[in-house]
Amino acid sequence: FQVLTCSSAEAISSSPSHTGNDGLDLVLMDHDPELYLQDLLALQRGNLLSTSCVVLINRALTPGAPDLLEYVTARPQSFSVGRQLHGLMEIRCHTGMSPQTHN
Repeated sequence: FQVLTCSSAEAISSSPSHTGNDGLDLVLMDHDPELYLQDLLALQRGNLLSTSCVVLINRALTPGAPDLLEYVTARPQSFSVGRQLHGLMEIRCHTGMSPQTHN
């Protein structure tokens, strides 16, 4: 378990050296909700998510976060939305594959 206190872009670019071949099992997004979708896409492109990864997003109801939710719900083969409680949302990854083209 490691908490990274740098920018999300820096954390994602340095993650391959921390994850090995298995990918991340848990990601907590508790930064600018406007960056959530961008960061999820970067994690996918880097093949950093394990096939059973859980992504927890804080402030799921604030501007920016709905873009992530729209992306996730449009891809039921890759993601499912789990529990939601007090602005915290659980997203389960079903594949660790690279993202399809995002429009």
